[in-house]
Amino acid sequence: WGADYFEEAKAICGLDIFDMCMNGPQEELSQTQNAQPALAATSIAIARALRERGVEPAAVAGIGEGEYAAHVIAGTVDMNSAFELEGGVHVN
Repeated sequence: WGADYFEEAKAICGLDIFDMCMNGPQEELSQTQNAQPALAATSIAIARALRERGVEPAAVAGIGEGEYAAHVIAGTVDMNSAFELEGGVHVN
């Protein structure tokens, strides 16, 4: 599930987040410039997968990096803008 969302994130920020999450190495994934977009992309993928199954959030919220994912999930910011706003991520 969600592989297409990770492909969208890869197209936006140039990072193969799915591969990093599944195969590591842990040291690479733990680096801030990789961990932040990985957290956002994973949160968005989970929310979209739930939405496809009829689960709609009553509200969304986030702290720090989670704020960008929350905005994408709420529909107030698109995924490209969220990755741009979080800073430190080169958007293709």
